[in-house]
Amino acid sequence: MRSQNLVKRPERQLTLLFLVLAFSLFQPTANIAEAGIDGWQRYPFLLRDTQGAVVSDSQLKGKRVFIDVWAIWCAPCVEALPKVQSLQSEFQGRSAGVVLSVHYGTDYGRFGTVANFLEQNRYKLKVILDPNGMIANRFNRVPNIITLPKYILLDENGRVVRRFSSLNSYEIGQIRQYLSVSDIPSSAI
Repeated sequence: MRSQNLVKRPERQLTLLFLVLAFSLFQPTANIAEAGIDGWQRYPFLLRDTQGAVVSDSQLKGKRVFIDVWAIWCAPCVEALPKVQSLQSEFQGRSAGVVLSVHYGTDYGRFGTVANFLEQNRYKLKVILDPNGMIANRFNRVPNIITLPKYILLDENGRVVRRFSSLNSYEIGQIRQYLSVSDIPSSAI
């Protein structure tokens, strides 16, 4: 009888784990903003870009931010880079909206560095290096499970407004509108 309980126990644990994961995946992102937690206080960071310049959360306070988290080894991520580059070029130097491209991890494949990858593929992106996955981990719906690409819109306080799983023309239009207009309420996105 005791051996039967041991066999059933892992099934119960797996069922419980599945339910926890399912609940975490389907939580609306608005809960983060509604919790009243200042996003940048919850997700502070200090990282370097491919040129060695320091980028921190304090530089983004008061701005709407679009974050693209990607990796060289992720084919859908690399496929979307021209769209991200276009958005970054469009919003470069603007005060209201910022486009951040964040490289996750340290696996650079045959390129050796992200800068080499960008140069060889003729990208003109400003990329922040996130070797430890600080940003990707902090904006995950399920802790310790990283999925890429990851596209995130943040409000002026650094709170998650919306997450995207892809960058089609409709979603890019929404991102442009959100970053361009400072008086659109977050709930309109």
